[in-house]
Amino acid sequence: LLVVIVGLPLLRLIRPETVVSTSIMVAIGFYQFILKFRNCYTSYFSCTNRIPYIKAFLISSIGCVVLSFIFMGWFHYGVWGLIVAQIISQGIYNAWAWMVKAHKEMDLSAQETIFYGWRETKQIIESFLKKRSKRNV
Repeated sequence: LLVVIVGLPLLRLIRPETVVSTSIMVAIGFYQFILKFRNCYTSYFSCTNRIPYIKAFLISSIGCVVLSFIFMGWFHYGVWGLIVAQIISQGIYNAWAWMVKAHKEMDLSAQETIFYGWRETKQIIESFLKKRSKRNV
């Protein structure tokens, strides 16, 4: 949302000749969300000195390139072809599989993760606001 609300106006301010549609920015934002979400879980495995996702990443990368050529070459989808190819190639396996594997290892449900994440986020915001109000007094 920030990319669309803040990023697009800034881009238009910096480069007025650049034309980027809101729908493309939303799609790119969605893809970036998938990517960052996946990276949170693959980082867990990396921190345990394991890299079980290499093969899946290679297959996804090859799939993304193939799908990009198909969507761009045969179907002429342009930028949308690139975005959709990436979403599909990650969504088939990487976007969900590493979360499931990490949750099983840590014996956590998705609901618990959301609960703990929300609780920690609230604590961080409250702590920030307290520090800020103390400085203003």
